Amino acid sequence: MKVIKNEHVTQLMLHNTNKYCWYYAACSGNGNIIMSVSNTHCVFIYTKIGELLATYGTLRTSGDGPGRLNGPFGVCTESYNNIIIADYNNRRVHLVSPQGQFIRFILTLDDFEDGENPKSVALAPEGHLVVVTCNGVVRVLKYMK
Repeated sequence: MKVIKNEHVTQLMLHNTNKYCWYYAACSGNGNIIMSVSNTHCVFIYTKIGELLATYGTLRTSGDGPGRLNGPFGVCTESYNNIIIADYNNRRVHLVSPQGQFIRFILTLDDFEDGENPKSVALAPEGHLVVVTCNGVVRVLKYMK
């Protein structure tokens, strides 16, 4: 990764030649930048000036347990700065602390129909979590009170 800084902006540049790699990004309430890179099987947490704070997942090694990802896609953050991750190939949605520690699975394989892989996640007003799957199914569930 390359960090470009000037007085107005910090730009994070990841160099990846794999055309089948997907990048998703979000910003937390505390200014951190969250970036998922699908073919690394990791989510990277950076400060607003581009310093790496934590990595969630095992770099370039897929896995299916807590703390492991297999093709992370969409990311978003909630009011406590926890990170929500769409784990595409494992068909799960993870909840991770701002420091990159596994908290729990929000959704698991049993919550999705065959052919449904979570691709995008977002928080909607009134505490609803929106999960969009690869085949266009939109799931809305109560997340926060």
